[in-house]
Amino acid sequence: MYNLYEFFGLLRLGDLSDDLYNNGVYTSTGISMFAVVVLGMIIFYLLKTQKPLTFRLPAWFITVFVLGVINFCIAYALSNSTLYGVYAEQNQDLPYGFGNFAGFALINFVWSFVFCLISSVAIQLFFTNKHGNVPFRFPKSHK
Repeated sequence: MYNLYEFFGLLRLGDLSDDLYNNGVYTSTGISMFAVVVLGMIIFYLLKTQKPLTFRLPAWFITVFVLGVINFCIAYALSNSTLYGVYAEQNQDLPYGFGNFAGFALINFVWSFVFCLISSVAIQLFFTNKHGNVPFRFPKSHK
């Protein structure tokens, strides 16, 4: 999981990355992000089937943005509270500030967008009869 958050080593956050990995924050944040995205996209497409004319691309972007903000807040709170607790047990001050945790949360925001996109493509590919009007359309092949 940490390879995704570090973009396969390209975006390493120094000692923060080590602390996040050693305390299981990457895994818990990733699972939370995945659950929020899946639940949010399921709700979006269930509502979309009820009111298909009102759910267009802007509504999809708003939904994805809201899910991203939720995941940003989860990543920030989870990483900050976990590491604060670890350092408090050792009677040390937390060596990371707002920017460090916000950077990690921003990475979670980006992955949230990516997983929303993947889930929308999956719905388009596997449920075209039920949800044929995903915000972006794949061209139909003419055989």
